[in-house]
Amino acid sequence: DRFSPEAVRARDRHLYLPFGAGPRVCVGANFAMMQAHIILATLLARFRFELGPNSLPMPTMSMTVRPDPGVRLAVKRI
Repeated sequence: DRFSPEAVRARDRHLYLPFGAGPRVCVGANFAMMQAHIILATLLARFRFELGPNSLPMPTMSMTVRPDPGVRLAVKRI
């Protein structure tokens, strides 16, 4: 019931905190963020990213800024 489509739609969309908060915060949060930085740096060092043809993403305000309708990228190995 908790994961039914109706229950998911009824949930506040800003409720999700991936690492928790407060005194019970995830002990691996800093490690996970460090891994994400390393992965991003590795991708940027090995590939070139360009906007795809006819791609003009517009920022959409939410809890975070995200592109609407998304971003199409052309990825080329360096």
